This record gives sequence, structure tokens and C-alpha cells, in this order.
Amino acid sequence: MKFFQFLFLILIFPLCLLSQDRNAIWTFGDGAGINFNDLLNPVPIISSVNSRGTCASISDAGGNLKFYCAAPDIDAYRNGILPTGIVYNRFHQKMQNSDSLISRGWYHEMVIVPSPGDTNFYYIFHTGVTSLSGLYYSIIDMTLDSGKGAVVSKNNQLRTEFAVDCIQAVKNGNGRDWWLIYKHVQQSNNLFFVYSISPNGVILEHIDSVGLNGSSNGGDLKFNSNGSQFAFCNL
Repeated sequence: MKFFQFLFLILIFPLCLLSQDRNAIWTFGDGAGINFNDLLNPVPIISSVNSRGTCASISDAGGNLKFYCAAPDIDAYRNGILPTGIVYNRFHQKMQNSDSLISRGWYHEMVIVPSPGDTNFYYIFHTGVTSLSGLYYSIIDMTLDSGKGAVVSKNNQLRTEFAVDCIQAVKNGNGRDWWLIYKHVQQSNNLFFVYSISPNGVILEHIDSVGLNGSSNGGDLKFNSNGSQFAFCNL
């Protein structure tokens, strides 16, 4: 049974999403990907994704791939290693220090956010829906490894409870900062945790109590086209 919650974030000014160019290249599945730079003629590409779970990618303003991440690694999982996330650079190689990002092979466990304070840095926010719990972030410095990037800080924990599989981010109305929305799995509440990502770092701004109480750790969360509203679907 599914239910939907339509949330009006009255404390957040009108927002704008990533431009199409930043979302131009998708990577997913077992080595799959699509280049959407020409929307009338999308081109399949080959990625290094070895997963059927979470995938996230980001390009620069010109639509050129920067890096992507995914979880879990299927081969590692088959060999008895707990599933974790991994980051790949634009050449489809494993990024330096990028393995073992906490995640558990669900579907919406990762989101990439450019740092508002420095264009060379990126955040990957990732969650533990089962087994390893909580909300985490890792930081990528794109100036390292001859411009291919490296993870310089990994698995920094923001929250400790199990997450609902629905982490999402959207651009702040000031045109620079970002908002991150997180929901933990406790079934007796309807709480959404709203973090700001700014040059000052990652800060919990407020907690919103909206809609029905949670019923499972499965779900999805999507913003509308201008970022002023979002819908949450609890599976």
C-alpha cells in the first residue's frame, strides 16, 4: 500500500534544480549509462557500475562527466563482503580512497552535491538503510590525482538511526547553497530532517513534522520542476 505526502516547504524560498547539463550523463545498472547531452539523440555509454542498487553521477556545466558513484559492488557482495559504495572518475576508474562508502545496496541511498564554498570540492551524502545505520557524507577534491579527483574525507556521520531509502537534495533559492532532505525509519514519527550545505559546512537547519507516520524503510522523495514542493511516497 502506498501513500503520498505533498509537502510545502514554507521555510524555504523558491528553489531551482540542477541544470540539464549537470544531469547530462547517467550511469547505472551493470556497466550501463546514457549521455543525454543531445536530448533528441541520447547515446548509450559503458560505465564501471557493478551494481543494481543506488547510482549517482554529476557533470560540469558543459555536460562533461566529472564522476559517479554506486552501491553495492556485486562481485564483492558475492564474495561475502558487506555491500558498500564506490566512486569512479570520469575515465571510469576507481577514484583514489573511494571504496567502502557506507551504504547497503538499496535504491536512493546516495546524492552528489557541489560544495558552495569551492568549485573543486563535492559532497557525496549516503545513508545506511539496513545493517549500518545513519546519514553520512564524504568529500571529494577534484584537484587531486591529476584532476581525476580523490576522496579526502570519508564516512562522516551526521545521524545514527536507520534511514528511509529516500535521501534527496535541491538548490537553495539564493542560487549558491543547497538543501538536503533526510528521513529516518522510525515508524512512530513523520519527521523530515532538513540540512543546509553552504560555505559554512553541513548544518541541520530544522526538523519538519509533516504528513502520516512512517510505515517502512522503503520510499522515494521527488521535487517538482522548480523545487518549491516535494512528494514523498512510502512503500
